[in-house]
Amino acid sequence: MSAEQNHQGKVSREIIHDHILLLGLDRAEKYNAFDSHLIHALADELTAYEADDNLRCVVIFAHGKHFTAGLDLMELQPKLKDGVFQFDDQTINPWGIKGKQRTKPMVVAVHGYCYTAGIELMLNADVVIASEQTEFAQM
Repeated sequence: MSAEQNHQGKVSREIIHDHILLLGLDRAEKYNAFDSHLIHALADELTAYEADDNLRCVVIFAHGKHFTAGLDLMELQPKLKDGVFQFDDQTINPWGIKGKQRTKPMVVAVHGYCYTAGIELMLNADVVIASEQTEFAQM
């Protein structure tokens, strides 16, 4: 695995109590900054959640010290013209803009840094839980 692949964003997945899906942003070494891989991994997991009749609620959290430092602009900038934020009608957009709309409950639990994309994710959630030490910023 190359050093670049080692730092690509991914999402951990765990089902608890048979009906609750826990999705963890797992790019802690980059403060969970959203790269194209993390964006699409989260969209894919939310799409699978929406399609699974056994799952009743999703909780999105983050591994590491911070929820998210926002967007990884160094990785995303060259991909913006290719539509990295465009989703088809069958895919849930984590931010609720275009694409298939989510109908099932979503909880977002934040801590540490919660910048830009994290705030937008919170705005699309049904419930938000924030630690008292969370730092919010919109760049």
